[in-house]
Order: sequence, then C-alpha cells, then structure tokens
Amino acid sequence: AGENPPQGALIYYTFAQAPAGEVTLEILDGQGTVVRSFSSKARGRGALPAKVGMNRFAWDLRYPGGEVPEGVILRGGPPEGAEAVPGTYQVRVTSGAWSQTQAFQVLMDPRISATVADLQAQHDLQTRTNGRVKDTYDAVGRIRALKAQLRSQAEGGDDAAKRAATALEQRLTEVEGELLNQQFRSEKDPLNFEPKLDNLLAYLSNVIGDGAGRPTVAMREEFEVLDGRLEVQLSRLRELLGRAPGGG
Repeated sequence: AGENPPQGALIYYTFAQAPAGEVTLEILDGQGTVVRSFSSKARGRGALPAKVGMNRFAWDLRYPGGEVPEGVILRGGPPEGAEAVPGTYQVRVTSGAWSQTQAFQVLMDPRISATVADLQAQHDLQTRTNGRVKDTYDAVGRIRALKAQLRSQAEGGDDAAKRAATALEQRLTEVEGELLNQQFRSEKDPLNFEPKLDNLLAYLSNVIGDGAGRPTVAMREEFEVLDGRLEVQLSRLRELLGRAPGGG
C-alpha cells in the first residue's frame, strides 16, 4: 500500500557528500524573520535529515509552540504554535560555509471559508496567548531562583534576617500559586484542583488554534481577562523583587 505524504510544506535538498558538521534548516517569513529552526543534531521529532543524496523534510506550517517546564501538568497539553498564514515564506539550508535560500508559497486551503485576514487574526491572538504562557513560566523561574537564594542567605543570617527572608518567600509563594497549581502531580489532578493561569492560558491557546477562522468575541474577551490577571501577578512579583537583597 502507498504511503500518504506528511502534511505541511515538503522541502527537498541534496548533498553530493555527507556533511561533516551540523546542518540547519530555517523557515523565514515574508519579512525575512526566522520563525522556525531545525538541526541535524536534534533527536526525535523535528530532527533534520542530512545524508548523501536526496533529503526530505516536512515543516508542519506551525510557528514554535509554548515551552513547558519539566514536571508541569497541563490539562489540554502544551500550547501548539500558531499556524502559518498563507503568503510568501523562505527556507534556508546551511551546512558549514554553504547556504542556500529558496522562496515558497503557503497557499490557502480551498476547503475553508475563512479569509487571509481571519487567519491572520487567529494567528496573532494565539501568538499573543503563547507569549503570555512564556511570561508566566519565566516569572515562575524567577520566583524559584529567588526563593532558593533567600533560603541560602537565611542560613547564615541572624534571626531578623531569617524572619525577613521567610516573610518574603511566603509572599513569593503566594504569587507562584496564582501562576500555576503545584498540586498538579498527575494527568488527573486538573479534574480535582483549580487550574491556574498557566493552564488557563495554554488551554485558551489551543482553543484559539482549533480549526481555521477568526477568533470569537468570547476568545478575545477571555484573553483580556487572563492577560489582566497575569499582569496583576507580574506587578506583585516586580514589587517583591524590588524588596529582595540586591534588588532582585
């Protein structure tokens, strides 16, 4: 039986000799900005073939998805990257000092009724949502690093310093608890405990990206609500970082 080709943009390139080092393949948008990058040194899904002769690589037409820290549970899975809007793109393959760039077109799917403007609006809102997921986890990383610093400093401090460090750590933990629910330890926990901002934003991102069409009013309103809630916590975090030893 025949095998269906993978979905997305199929990119073919050849090497007369096996490349000695890393080979990279970059996808650029119409303005020349790199939107995805793949490497022959990668492993598993997304690994770039780089053998003698003809090579084929399939770009799934998606921008990068949201990166989720290890151990974090999301009820709807990690946020997918926004889908490429129909238009002109470029692919650039590089091996050592050699590089070649070729333009290609992403075409509108004739089966859908959405316009390019509809798909651009969908792409933009999903990208903004994924950006706020990143902001959430960046904040969690800063909180955890500062809490570890406070614990270390408190060990050698006097009682007053220890009390101040403990109080600040508690405030940081409160903010962290609004960003993600640390009770999530298994895939079933989101059914039993309240999802926090990371889960809500990641879930919204995937809802926005489901199908092909302009985001609904409800999606835009939900984003504004979650965006506002996140900004409240980021503002609290900035204030606490200012109180930390060395100004955070």
